[in-house]
Amino acid sequence: MTDKKAEIALLVGGLLAIVGTFMTFATISGGGSSFSLSGKEADEASNYIVAGGFAILTGLVVWFSSGATVRKVMSILAIIIVGFFGVYGAINDISSIKDVAAGQAGGFEVSTGMGLYICLIGSIVAVVGAVMAMRQGGAVVTEPVAPPPA
Repeated sequence: MTDKKAEIALLVGGLLAIVGTFMTFATISGGGSSFSLSGKEADEASNYIVAGGFAILTGLVVWFSSGATVRKVMSILAIIIVGFFGVYGAINDISSIKDVAAGQAGGFEVSTGMGLYICLIGSIVAVVGAVMAMRQGGAVVTEPVAPPPA
């Protein structure tokens, strides 16, 4: 059986990035009440769904592909797309929430939710899986060689 760690990392990372969008991204509390936003409500879901969906697509293509070129091209695209929409997007969103929290006054508190961290972790796992898939290459198919003349 061939080693499928890269493909599994791509699939699990993509799934985590998508699942994280439905969890809490930020919580605003103060004045005796609290309000939570998921990625879907914060209009950020599309970034992580694109990243997660492409990671899953890449994982499936790499899993069922035997060609080294297909594996490398899909892996490079996954590194770029998941890296930008997933990793960079999550770091930027976490930073923005922390900036808002630092500038708050008047008894309100803003905190980063678990969903955003799950999107970040899933995206990082998917990028690592894409790097692993790119380095693995694919199966090398060789034509049988005729025996030398006698």
